[in-house]
Amino acid sequence: MTADVYSYSEQAELADAVGKYIIKHQKEAINANGSFNIAISGGSLGKVLKEALIDNQDIAAEVQWDKWQVYFSDERLVPLDHKDSNYGLFNEMVLKSLSSAKPTVHTIDESLLTGKDGQVEGADIEKDKEIAKRYAAHLPHKFDVILLGCGPDGHTCSLFPGHKLVHERTQLVSYVNDSPKPPPRRITITFPVLESATAIAFVAQGSGKAPILKEIFNDPKSQLPSKLVTDITSGVALWFCPRPNSQIHDKLTTLSSSINTLFPGSPPKFEPHITITTNVSVNLDDPSKTKDDVDKVLSACVVALQSLPKNHTKLVTIGNINSQRKYFQKLYFEVVKDPNLVSLAQIMREVFVIAPADIEAENQKQNPHLYTTDGQGNTVRRRPSKKHSREASQSTTKEFDTAEIRRRATYKAAEWAEKEYDPHISLVYSNIWPIDNALWLTIKTRISDYLGIEDVDAGNLHNHSLGWDSGVFKLVLCEGEVQDWIVLGSVDV
Repeated sequence: MTADVYSYSEQAELADAVGKYIIKHQKEAINANGSFNIAISGGSLGKVLKEALIDNQDIAAEVQWDKWQVYFSDERLVPLDHKDSNYGLFNEMVLKSLSSAKPTVHTIDESLLTGKDGQVEGADIEKDKEIAKRYAAHLPHKFDVILLGCGPDGHTCSLFPGHKLVHERTQLVSYVNDSPKPPPRRITITFPVLESATAIAFVAQGSGKAPILKEIFNDPKSQLPSKLVTDITSGVALWFCPRPNSQIHDKLTTLSSSINTLFPGSPPKFEPHITITTNVSVNLDDPSKTKDDVDKVLSACVVALQSLPKNHTKLVTIGNINSQRKYFQKLYFEVVKDPNLVSLAQIMREVFVIAPADIEAENQKQNPHLYTTDGQGNTVRRRPSKKHSREASQSTTKEFDTAEIRRRATYKAAEWAEKEYDPHISLVYSNIWPIDNALWLTIKTRISDYLGIEDVDAGNLHNHSLGWDSGVFKLVLCEGEVQDWIVLGSVDV
C-alpha cells in the first residue's frame, strides 16, 4: 500500500486527527454492519485516545461507545490491573472516564495466567498458548480499524525484527515467550489479521522515532515489521494473466492447487498472473469515473504492448522455483526479466502511478484552496458547492507546467524498473520457513509431473520456454483478503 504520512507539531493536533480518523471509520462501519471493530495497541496511544475521545468534547459527542468492540493488537501476560497491561492502560485513560454507555472490551482470560509479572520463570507455556487460542476465537472476521504503535527498533504489535512470528501465517493470535522488550511473555495478532483490516494507522510520537520512521517510509528493502505493514498489498494492481483455458493457464492452476495441499491451513487461491505494477491511479469514489479510468489504463496497456518490438517469443517466460521470506512466505516461479516486459511495466508505472501522484502533490501546493481535510485528516479535493464555487472564482487557480514533473516521473520509473521490479508467478503463500529438503523434493516432483519437465533441479526452467505472450490484462482492487479482491476490468491482448 502507499502510506500517507502526516506530521503534527502539537499533541492536541495529533489527538484531533486521530479522533477524526476514528469517527470516520466508526460511522462507515456502523452504517454497514451495526458495530465497530477496533484493535488498539498500548504505550503512548492510551493518552492520545483520552485526549481524542474523552477530552475533545466535539469528537466525544460523536463516539457511539455501545457499538464498539475493542480488542488489543497485543497484550502482556499479566493481570488486567498490572501496570504493564494494555487493557489496564486503556481502562485508566478511557473506560474510567465513561459514565454511561461503554464499549465491549475483549481481554485475555486472567484465569489462565501463570508465573509472575509476565516473566518466563514459573510460567506454563501450554496455558499461554491456550490464552492466545481463546483470544483468536473472539476476533472478528476483519477489523474496521487497527491503531498501531511503532517501537524505536521498528517493532509493532509484539512482532519484533527477526522474530519467527513475523512470518506466521496459520495462527491469527500467537503467544510470545521471548520478547526482547519486557515483559517477555505476551500474545500478539499476526500478519493475516493485519492484512484483512479495512484500515490501519500508526500513531508514533517523539523525535526519537524519526530515524526508524525514515527507514520505514524510505527504504524499500527494509524488513522491519512496521515497514512490512506498510507493504501490505492494497489499492489497484495491474495483472497480466495467461488466457483462460489455455494450456499454460490450466497447468499453472492445477499445479498451484496441488502444491497448496502440501501446506497446513487453507492457503489463499488466486488466478495465475504476474503483477505489472501496483498502486494504479483509479478514482474509486465515483463509479462513472472509475469506469473511465479503468478503460483508459487498459487501453494504454494495449497501445503500449503494440508499440514494443516483436523480438521475443514470449513476454512472460517462467524461470526457476524459489521462495521468499517477507511479511508472508511465498513459493513462486521467477519470471525472466524480458526487456519488453520490463519496458511495459516501466511505461505503466510512469504514466499511471508516479506521474499522477506527483502532479496531484504539486497541485496541492499550488492550489490549496481546491482542497480540504476529510474526517480522518486526509487531504482531499473539495466537492463542488455554491459557496466553494464563489471562493474558487475569487481565488486564481494557478496553472503549472507538468512537463518537468513528467520528465522526473520517467527517471523514477526507470529506476524502479531497474532496482525494484521483480516479476514472478506466485504459487502458494506458505507458513513454513525454511522449506525442508523433503518438502522441496515433493514440490519439484509435482512441478515435473504437471509441467512435463524432467530436470527441475538443473536450474534452467527458462530454457523450456514455458510462459505466455498473449493473455488478459486485469485491473484488480486488492483490498482485504484474497477472496474479497475485485476485478475492475479486463482486456484481451
